[in-house]
Amino acid sequence: MNSYFASVAQDSDPELRNKPIAVMGKGKGTFVIAASKEAKKFGVKTGTNKYDAMRMCPGIVFVAPQFDKYVEKTAIFLKIFHEFSPCVEPFSIDEAFIDITNTYFIKNNYNPIDVVIMIKKRMLEELGSVITCSVGIANNKLMAKFGSDLQKPNGIVYLTPDKYIEVLDKFPLTDICGIGRRIFARLEMMGISDFPTLRNTSFMKLKKEFGNVQGRFLYLAARGQSYTKVDPSAFFDDAKSVSHGETFTEVKSGKDFFSIIYKLCEKVSLRLRTKELYAKNINIFLKDKAFLGTGFETRLPFYSNTTQDIFGAVIKNIPLNFEAKFACVSAYELSRTRNYDLFTRLDKKDNLQRAIDKINHKFGHFTVTPASVTKPDDLENNVDVPFSGFDRDAKTGKDIATLMKQRSTILHKILHGS
Repeated sequence: MNSYFASVAQDSDPELRNKPIAVMGKGKGTFVIAASKEAKKFGVKTGTNKYDAMRMCPGIVFVAPQFDKYVEKTAIFLKIFHEFSPCVEPFSIDEAFIDITNTYFIKNNYNPIDVVIMIKKRMLEELGSVITCSVGIANNKLMAKFGSDLQKPNGIVYLTPDKYIEVLDKFPLTDICGIGRRIFARLEMMGISDFPTLRNTSFMKLKKEFGNVQGRFLYLAARGQSYTKVDPSAFFDDAKSVSHGETFTEVKSGKDFFSIIYKLCEKVSLRLRTKELYAKNINIFLKDKAFLGTGFETRLPFYSNTTQDIFGAVIKNIPLNFEAKFACVSAYELSRTRNYDLFTRLDKKDNLQRAIDKINHKFGHFTVTPASVTKPDDLENNVDVPFSGFDRDAKTGKDIATLMKQRSTILHKILHGS
């Protein structure tokens, strides 16, 4: 979808149509979440500071996010896609993959472009002319996604296999979904900075540096190949993954940042427990203050849905002084059983998690949180209470706050193994 959040705002309010607008978060120093195509002509884009946006585009109009409307419109275009194929995979709130290989249209020799034109016609009928989409057609998800970014807004790009390498070589490696800043930095250290060089690198060399899965992805991506199939199960409730993300109104770091990460982990783990699911793999995806993305993945030693395990897996991968504008925690490779070895004792951990859930359910979310992510300043205004957790002398709330400030740096060093 093209400038989705901004387009939905313009669709909802005719006064905003054909005007440069930016969807913003709340708070001081906030950043642009999405810009309309009119604003993009002035250089305003996702991640632009509010004041820079005003300088670049003096007549820009700022609007608040309307998440209910986004969900409503997304449900409409997913319904339309299912009219053309049962094999639809939502990729995000404004993107989806559609596999039309075994549909009536292809079996009856329709050209894929004709199918796209029919889809666009249905979208025009249901969504109107303000909300538009760009479509990439290819024989795999990687190149279809790439093609959808080549002609915006409202374009159609049909990439046949004989064109893949020619197209790829015109663009930087980071234009491929899955090659972020950190992966690219590691490639550069290997002397790889573009698609031709990556294509001339052996699979064994890539495997040695990145592992089998990531190495194979890079090897195939350099050739415009991918064997990942469109997965329609992502459309249903019993999904392959559970995730929760947040864009921050201002850059977060230190204790504030780790407190937010804990809450994201708690939301993900609570959804797992509600669905009676356990996860094996945990991923954290971050964007820094320049909105450059990086991700880390951890495989748990056993299936789990406790906040303690998920937070522990996430936090050990985050650089101590990372300054973030966005964070998303995801849990995947889900199961309805634990499948752990006989020597692993989980009953105490599970009992603790159930007790915390009961307390938080009764008194409100995050009533009980680890001291490592609690903001000590919040304790200074509390009434004086006896506390003997730090030493034998009773401590007031203000004393506890001072001690927590002194020891937070040491705690984070321990968590990062330094």
